[in-house]
Amino acid sequence: MLKKFRVWDKENKMMYYELPITEYGILLDGTIINHEIGVKNKFILQQYTTLTDSKNNDIYEGDILEIKIPTFYNKYKKGIYKVFWNTYKWSIIRLDSESNNITDLSKPEDSTIISNNNIYK
Repeated sequence: MLKKFRVWDKENKMMYYELPITEYGILLDGTIINHEIGVKNKFILQQYTTLTDSKNNDIYEGDILEIKIPTFYNKYKKGIYKVFWNTYKWSIIRLDSESNNITDLSKPEDSTIISNNNIYK
């Protein structure tokens, strides 16, 4: 699986892509960033899920997705979800419903990830 990350710099309000990966984490301007020993107050590390939306944009941890899911009789319902790592797999949590359903993040043939919003833009 392709390991790819992006890093959000909270102080400078910039997103960094295609950074070198070392055995200890992501290297950004001489600083090692990872989930364990990274500079948690300044940077947010987000991993690529290997999925893309309908416009071929990469989907990363923390992204907000609008997903069209098939229902009965060739009808669809849309939902707003946030991507997160759930122990052993990528998952999504529904944000536009009181139930806050958690589901595996997969891309079934009949579902469409309509848009992918990077909340840090």
